[in-house]
Amino acid sequence: MSQEKIEITKAHVNAIRRAISLFESYGHMADFLEVNRTNVYLWARGSQLIPIKHAERLAQNFPDDIDVITLRPDILQYRKYL
Repeated sequence: MSQEKIEITKAHVNAIRRAISLFESYGHMADFLEVNRTNVYLWARGSQLIPIKHAERLAQNFPDDIDVITLRPDILQYRKYL
């Protein structure tokens, strides 16, 4: 599978920040996803993409508030290989 670099857009960063606001802190979201707070900070800053498994978990638990396609627009590309 060819992996293209996905550009992190303002929409992506805004979606991460909306998700963080549901948890009220980076730490609470990090605890929920079982990751380090630094990861959440890097996602919110736009330095890294949120991993697909975490984006899916957020969307599954908050379907009215979080859109997995906005978090990871490349998810459809990956799903066809699963």
